[in-house]
Amino acid sequence: MEPLLSNGMEITLLSNYYQCGYPIERGDIIAYNFGGDKNPLIKIIKVLSSDEVEVHGAKLKVNGEFLKNSKGSEYSFSEQQLAIMSLYIKNNHIPENSFFIFGDNISDSKDSRKFGAVSSRDFLGKFVVE
Repeated sequence: MEPLLSNGMEITLLSNYYQCGYPIERGDIIAYNFGGDKNPLIKIIKVLSSDEVEVHGAKLKVNGEFLKNSKGSEYSFSEQQLAIMSLYIKNNHIPENSFFIFGDNISDSKDSRKFGAVSSRDFLGKFVVE
């Protein structure tokens, strides 16, 4: 998750945070239960179902702005990655109660660019950076 999180940083997982009724917000850092993996993925919620999403060349625009990481660098996507994500984009929105989650690496990460939109039922909690 570099550059957002780096070795030595202290973070706390608030387990079952969303199951307690707290809202899911863009920018939240989450633990995501990716089926088949023993360890959860740490990702950032970048797109909510209420957001307007457009494919623009090799990039995604969210609410009129190019999708960026924590350092302000724009994500870029391969044709295959855009094809996977486009399966979930209908009328410039992803399905209700779905999310695109990304790592902070703008060029490659195991995230929505590889598996598409996700449901909050697989969110194990929210991380708080201390």
